[in-house]
Amino acid sequence: MIRAVLFDLGGTLHCADNPPGREIWFADRLLNGLADYGICLDATPEELAGRLRVNAEIYKHETEASLEELPPPVIWNDYYLKE
Repeated sequence: MIRAVLFDLGGTLHCADNPPGREIWFADRLLNGLADYGICLDATPEELAGRLRVNAEIYKHETEASLEELPPPVIWNDYYLKE
């Protein structure tokens, strides 16, 4: 009897397709969205895109080592936008 079914979404069932310019487009939207709430970051979309990429890799390596997935608010505050 099957008692459980586990799915590993990221990289297994779903792979993100990032066409050229997507990271900068997203960073620009993020900067504008944060500014709408009075949160102004001193960064260009290019700078933020690079920082997000680096911080996402740090988070990925730490979660692979700890085998712990953190909630999105913690990921964004403690990793992606920590600077």
